[in-house]
Amino acid sequence: MLFVAAAILFFWGARHIPAESAAAPQIGQRVPDFTLPDTTGHSVSLTELFSGLGEKQPPKALLLVFYRGYW
Repeated sequence: MLFVAAAILFFWGARHIPAESAAAPQIGQRVPDFTLPDTTGHSVSLTELFSGLGEKQPPKALLLVFYRGYW
């Protein structure tokens, strides 16, 4: 019974979450070029990643993962 009540509350609350934020990036939107340090401390720009970094063909897509780091 408690599980059913929690599920109903969760789904009712989820309906009130906005579908998308006006400030959020949209799918397919181009990201401006930026430079950040990699895991070894060397600076890497988005342009360098798309150029392939010495590979024969540049990648078709990149997955960018931003995490907070050490808590």
